[in-house]
Amino acid sequence: MTPSRTPKNDSARPENSLRGRRDNVGPPASEDELSHCLQLAADFAADPNARTPAAVRAYISKVMLGANGPNVYEHVVVLGKQFKNKRPQEIRDIVERCNLGTMWTDLLNDTMWYKPTPTTVCIATYNPEVSEKMGGSSLALSPSGDINVTVPRYSPWTEYRRPRNN
Repeated sequence: MTPSRTPKNDSARPENSLRGRRDNVGPPASEDELSHCLQLAADFAADPNARTPAAVRAYISKVMLGANGPNVYEHVVVLGKQFKNKRPQEIRDIVERCNLGTMWTDLLNDTMWYKPTPTTVCIATYNPEVSEKMGGSSLALSPSGDINVTVPRYSPWTEYRRPRNN
Protein backbone atom coordinates (compact mmCIF):
# COMPACT_ATOMS: atom_id res chain seq x y z
CA MET A 1 0.00 0.00 0.00
CA THR A 2 1.34 3.41 -0.97
CA PRO A 3 1.72 5.98 1.82
CA SER A 4 -0.23 9.21 1.46
CA ARG A 5 1.32 12.63 1.30
CA THR A 6 0.12 16.23 1.42
CA PRO A 7 1.76 18.33 -1.32
CA LYS A 8 3.90 21.19 -0.02
CA ASN A 9 3.01 23.47 -2.91
CA ASP A 10 -0.44 23.14 -4.42
CA SER A 11 0.36 25.71 -7.09
CA ALA A 12 2.83 23.22 -8.56
CA ARG A 13 0.17 20.53 -8.79
CA PRO A 14 -0.86 19.66 -12.34
CA GLU A 15 -4.63 19.88 -11.86
CA ASN A 16 -4.41 23.36 -13.33
CA SER A 17 -2.50 22.22 -16.40
CA LEU A 18 -3.83 22.80 -19.88
CA ARG A 19 -4.54 19.12 -20.32
CA GLY A 20 -5.80 18.56 -16.80
CA ARG A 21 -5.43 15.40 -14.79
CA ARG A 22 -4.44 12.27 -16.70
CA ASP A 23 -7.05 9.88 -15.30
CA ASN A 24 -6.48 7.36 -18.07
CA VAL A 25 -3.02 6.36 -16.82
CA GLY A 26 -2.98 2.73 -15.78
CA PRO A 27 -1.53 0.92 -12.76
CA PRO A 28 2.20 0.51 -12.12
CA ALA A 29 4.00 -1.63 -14.65
CA SER A 30 4.71 -5.25 -13.83
CA GLU A 31 8.24 -6.66 -13.99
CA ASP A 32 7.55 -8.09 -17.47
CA GLU A 33 6.08 -4.82 -18.70
CA LEU A 34 9.02 -2.89 -17.35
CA SER A 35 11.51 -5.23 -19.02
CA HIS A 36 9.66 -4.81 -22.30
CA CYS A 37 9.69 -1.02 -21.93
CA LEU A 38 13.38 -0.97 -21.08
CA GLN A 39 14.13 -3.02 -24.19
CA LEU A 40 12.07 -0.70 -26.38
CA ALA A 41 13.81 2.27 -24.82
CA ALA A 42 17.23 0.73 -25.40
CA ASP A 43 16.39 0.06 -29.05
CA PHE A 44 15.12 3.61 -29.43
CA ALA A 45 18.18 5.18 -27.82
CA ALA A 46 20.55 3.00 -29.88
CA ASP A 47 19.17 4.45 -33.13
CA PRO A 48 21.23 7.53 -34.16
CA ASN A 49 18.16 8.96 -35.89
CA ALA A 50 16.24 8.75 -32.60
CA ARG A 51 18.50 11.35 -31.02
CA THR A 52 17.25 14.20 -33.18
CA PRO A 53 14.72 16.68 -31.77
CA ALA A 54 12.16 15.72 -34.39
CA ALA A 55 12.42 12.04 -33.46
CA VAL A 56 12.07 12.78 -29.76
CA ARG A 57 9.02 14.95 -30.36
CA ALA A 58 7.44 12.34 -32.63
CA TYR A 59 8.05 9.67 -30.02
CA ILE A 60 6.41 11.78 -27.33
CA SER A 61 3.40 12.38 -29.56
CA LYS A 62 3.13 8.66 -30.27
CA VAL A 63 3.62 7.33 -26.76
CA MET A 64 2.68 10.02 -24.28
CA LEU A 65 -0.42 11.63 -25.69
CA GLY A 66 -3.29 9.32 -24.86
CA ALA A 67 -0.97 6.58 -23.62
CA ASN A 68 -1.52 4.59 -20.46
CA GLY A 69 0.06 1.79 -18.45
CA PRO A 70 3.59 0.68 -19.37
CA ASN A 71 3.82 3.11 -22.29
CA VAL A 72 4.24 5.89 -19.76
CA TYR A 73 7.18 4.09 -18.17
CA GLU A 74 8.70 3.50 -21.59
CA HIS A 75 8.37 7.19 -22.40
CA VAL A 76 10.07 8.21 -19.18
CA VAL A 77 12.96 5.78 -19.66
CA VAL A 78 13.54 7.06 -23.19
CA LEU A 79 13.57 10.66 -22.03
CA GLY A 80 16.05 9.68 -19.33
CA LYS A 81 18.34 8.22 -22.00
CA GLN A 82 17.97 11.35 -24.13
CA PHE A 83 19.19 13.61 -21.32
CA LYS A 84 21.68 11.33 -19.58
CA ASN A 85 25.26 12.66 -19.66
CA LYS A 86 24.20 15.71 -21.67
CA ARG A 87 25.87 19.07 -21.07
CA PRO A 88 23.61 21.96 -19.96
CA GLN A 89 23.72 23.55 -23.41
CA GLU A 90 22.75 20.26 -25.05
CA ILE A 91 19.81 19.96 -22.65
CA ARG A 92 18.81 23.53 -23.44
CA ASP A 93 18.96 22.87 -27.18
CA ILE A 94 16.80 19.76 -26.91
CA VAL A 95 14.22 21.46 -24.72
CA GLU A 96 14.02 24.57 -26.88
CA ARG A 97 14.07 22.84 -30.27
CA CYS A 98 11.64 20.09 -29.32
CA ASN A 99 9.39 22.29 -27.18
CA LEU A 100 9.05 19.21 -25.00
CA GLY A 101 6.82 20.90 -22.44
CA THR A 102 6.47 20.09 -18.77
CA MET A 103 5.63 16.65 -17.48
CA TRP A 104 4.68 16.20 -13.83
CA THR A 105 5.02 12.81 -12.23
CA ASP A 106 3.21 11.88 -9.04
CA LEU A 107 5.48 9.14 -7.76
CA LEU A 108 3.07 8.11 -5.03
CA ASN A 109 0.27 6.87 -7.26
CA ASP A 110 2.08 6.57 -10.60
CA THR A 111 -0.17 9.13 -12.26
CA MET A 112 1.27 11.41 -14.88
CA TRP A 113 0.23 14.72 -16.40
CA TYR A 114 1.49 16.73 -19.33
CA LYS A 115 1.35 20.52 -19.84
CA PRO A 116 2.76 22.14 -22.98
CA THR A 117 5.28 24.87 -22.21
CA PRO A 118 8.68 25.68 -23.71
CA THR A 119 10.36 26.52 -20.41
CA THR A 120 10.89 23.35 -18.40
CA VAL A 121 10.84 19.60 -18.80
CA CYS A 122 10.59 17.30 -15.79
CA ILE A 123 11.48 13.65 -16.18
CA ALA A 124 11.71 10.65 -13.93
CA THR A 125 15.10 9.02 -14.05
CA TYR A 126 16.62 5.58 -13.70
CA ASN A 127 20.08 7.16 -13.33
CA PRO A 128 21.64 5.20 -10.42
CA GLU A 129 24.03 8.04 -9.58
CA VAL A 130 21.15 10.43 -9.03
CA SER A 131 19.05 7.91 -7.13
CA GLU A 132 21.89 6.79 -4.89
CA LYS A 133 23.70 10.07 -4.23
CA MET A 134 20.80 12.51 -4.27
CA GLY A 135 17.99 10.21 -3.17
CA GLY A 136 15.88 11.67 -5.94
CA SER A 137 13.80 9.99 -8.59
CA SER A 138 13.00 12.94 -10.81
CA LEU A 139 14.94 15.71 -12.50
CA ALA A 140 13.69 19.12 -13.57
CA LEU A 141 15.76 20.49 -16.42
CA SER A 142 15.38 24.12 -17.48
CA PRO A 143 16.50 25.58 -20.82
CA SER A 144 19.29 27.39 -18.98
CA GLY A 145 20.66 24.03 -17.88
CA ASP A 146 19.60 24.33 -14.24
CA ILE A 147 18.87 20.95 -12.69
CA ASN A 148 16.48 20.37 -9.80
CA VAL A 149 16.39 16.99 -8.07
CA THR A 150 13.21 16.25 -6.15
CA VAL A 151 13.30 13.80 -3.27
CA PRO A 152 9.97 12.05 -2.70
CA ARG A 153 9.34 10.19 0.53
CA TYR A 154 8.45 7.08 -1.43
CA SER A 155 9.62 6.28 -4.92
CA PRO A 156 8.29 3.42 -7.05
CA TRP A 157 10.90 4.40 -9.66
CA THR A 158 13.71 3.59 -7.26
CA GLU A 159 12.11 0.24 -6.52
CA TYR A 160 11.53 -0.62 -10.17
CA ARG A 161 15.03 0.23 -11.35
CA ARG A 162 16.63 -2.28 -8.95
CA PRO A 163 16.73 -5.80 -10.41
CA ARG A 164 15.49 -8.59 -8.21
CA ASN A 165 17.71 -11.58 -7.49
CA ASN A 166 14.97 -14.20 -7.43
